[in-house]
Amino acid sequence: MVPLSWKKLWSGPKSITDYIKAAVVRASEAERRYKTDFHLDFSNEINLANVFNPEAFLSSLKLVNAQRLGKSASELILTLNPLASNLVAVKLAPLMVDGARFDGNNLIISSGKSQNVGNRTPEFNVTFTEKDSGRKHVSDNIDLPLYTNAAREKLICNIAVPTRESLNAVIFSGAALYIPDILNA
Repeated sequence: MVPLSWKKLWSGPKSITDYIKAAVVRASEAERRYKTDFHLDFSNEINLANVFNPEAFLSSLKLVNAQRLGKSASELILTLNPLASNLVAVKLAPLMVDGARFDGNNLIISSGKSQNVGNRTPEFNVTFTEKDSGRKHVSDNIDLPLYTNAAREKLICNIAVPTRESLNAVIFSGAALYIPDILNA
């Protein structure tokens, strides 16, 4: 059992051994990014599994883009493959998909025969855009939840992903994205 004082610093795995391993991996990655000045550059790929607090990372991206757009952060949504060149975008390492899969950049619902648990997304760029500007047709995008792990213990945010599926089909499939576990990768 992880001590409560540790959990207050970072809400990592529940097992103390896994907690320490995960903390060491993330601290090593943070040190590597800092030493290479990568922490100042969003052009390289970011693996959210190596970030201590993905929520804070995405919030900082949101605030940077809100400032550039001169908009309130509450008016922005996270979208895939942004085309706006004046916004800061981040290339994310593949995330895990539960209940669906990606065909290119489009979300496809799994058939009843195949569960498709453990599928990965393609690499994609994400940024925060104005609520309606990042979507060509609102019906072509569905907000998919992004969780911290496969158990869906903590919701990080929703990401507007392109799909040809209906909203009801996506809801009934239970489709979601989650950050892969770096200890089992």
